[in-house]
Amino acid sequence: MVIRTGPRRGMARLAFIRNQVFIIAQEPDTGILPDVVILEGYSHGSSNQAHYLGELGGVIRLALYEAGIPYVDIAPQKRARYATGRGNAGKDDILQAAVHRSGRIFDSNDAADAWWLWQMGLAHYDPENPHLVQMPARNLEALRGIQWAEITNLRY
Repeated sequence: MVIRTGPRRGMARLAFIRNQVFIIAQEPDTGILPDVVILEGYSHGSSNQAHYLGELGGVIRLALYEAGIPYVDIAPQKRARYATGRGNAGKDDILQAAVHRSGRIFDSNDAADAWWLWQMGLAHYDPENPHLVQMPARNLEALRGIQWAEITNLRY
């Protein structure tokens, strides 16, 4: 899902995104909260947008915390290693690996990144899920060292 902010800027944009996270997280049609949210962690080699991304990431994490939804941060290098076997793989390599493993076409590198985060969540929380693609053992090493949120009961 993409949150479109329109002409909003600054704090108005952050507040809008925060409110949208609450709406999405609570799935208005059912009132059911998700079990866990998997987020891409911060990249320490980011461009000069690092402060803005930190603010946005903080707002999203705070909204999830306030909604009582556990979340997991996965470092970009871990996602890259899971997808390709190499922690320094580029965005195009990660996209290509997603297309190869899933058989799907992705609209963007970001969509492929999100798919990989979902796959990592499935691998940890629901390894028998039929949507989970099989990965080589070296790629699975990326799952180690992640601070996985504790979930008592999966609701799906």
